[in-house]
Amino acid sequence: PSQTVTLVTQPVVTKETTISKVEMPSSLLLEVPALADFNRAWTELTDWLSLLDRVIKSQRVMVGDLEDINEMIIKQK
Repeated sequence: PSQTVTLVTQPVVTKETTISKVEMPSSLLLEVPALADFNRAWTELTDWLSLLDRVIKSQRVMVGDLEDINEMIIKQK
């Protein structure tokens, strides 16, 4: 006995596809505000850490030099 086989092919997507809000599943739509909040928090934290890094590099004190440490504390107030 012979069988008929139907082969369905789809082209391979080779470029980035943008999904609009209408096409997104509702579960993913609920995550979008959370992702925006995460990205905002990530940016704020990155900015703060960069500032802290610059301050640490520019305001060095000698470990154990109490006079130097106290002067830096006064400058930071």
